Amino acid sequence: MVKIPKGPPTPEQDSVSEVATPEHTHSSVEEESKATPEELQKREAAAGTIQKAFRKYQVGEASKRVAEEAFSSGDTQREVWARRRAGQFTRAKEVEEKITEELTNKRVTRARKIDVGATDGTTLVTTGREQGVLKPGKGFPADSNAEVAAFKMDQLIGLNAVPVTVQRPVRFYGVGVMGKLTKAWRKVFGERVRPDRTLFLPERPVPEGEVPDSNQRFVAKASPLERGRTDYVPHMQDLRFFDKLIGNPDRHGRNVLRADEPLETTGKPSYIAIDHGMAFRYFSSVVIYSEHDIPSEYIYERTKYMSKSRFERMLGPHLDADLLKTVWEHREELVKNVERWIEKNGPPPHW
Repeated sequence: MVKIPKGPPTPEQDSVSEVATPEHTHSSVEEESKATPEELQKREAAAGTIQKAFRKYQVGEASKRVAEEAFSSGDTQREVWARRRAGQFTRAKEVEEKITEELTNKRVTRARKIDVGATDGTTLVTTGREQGVLKPGKGFPADSNAEVAAFKMDQLIGLNAVPVTVQRPVRFYGVGVMGKLTKAWRKVFGERVRPDRTLFLPERPVPEGEVPDSNQRFVAKASPLERGRTDYVPHMQDLRFFDKLIGNPDRHGRNVLRADEPLETTGKPSYIAIDHGMAFRYFSSVVIYSEHDIPSEYIYERTKYMSKSRFERMLGPHLDADLLKTVWEHREELVKNVERWIEKNGPPPHW
């Protein structure tokens, strides 16, 4: 196992120890031990294909500089994404695990209502050193299982657009945020709470049988996409494909954020995907109409060669068995439709 140094890595440390293979093949030790020689040969070929596509997408030194800047400023989410683009998967995973731990288990110390996305009851909370967007676990259109499953699918295909999203084992109780009583406590507190004060009640375990609340890492340096924008840059095309993959009909200007800084890999705008509470419900959209429905070659290869066992392990806790099967079969059909389009029209210009 690679020993992870404290602080930003040097190029020399990454040139040997950080390679794309573990992240891209999705093969665990357990999977390898059960695989036949033929399966191992296919996986090796798939890994080579994915790495070839990744090299087109990767701009190592530029991404490393962005990662180091994010590390210095404490922007952990930006650091995770930049390290992945640089091929520093071990380091990205370590930072992501720290974000996950804080968003999941640290006590809420501050809270305020925010106007982001389109879901009522959205609260920005501070847990440890991280800020997260806290949403109710269940209640149309929110569904924390869908929120977390979308994040897991982002990890599986290497999209790097959905911030770290978790479910909290305890439920946060706060009233008077921004001077208004939250809906859950209007019957308890008849009067308004002072605008400069938030009342906290002790956090309590989520009752058995109830869906935990979701908490998504807050991305501060971004703004909602302007209405009607149609600049089809590669990252937006990846996002369009992602929505088809997860059956998400709810992508609009308030559910897409445009980062302040462009992608260092392309120089084009970088988009952040939020609000996936309605995902994994609509799987009719598999038609590839044009090149704008085809993702980058890297995202396509990751989707095509996705490990079924890893897919089930990551999304299984959040989707029931029937839905899990539907998503997997939908992925297969979507990949076939991309292949048919390419066979007829040739590779898209952005490949």
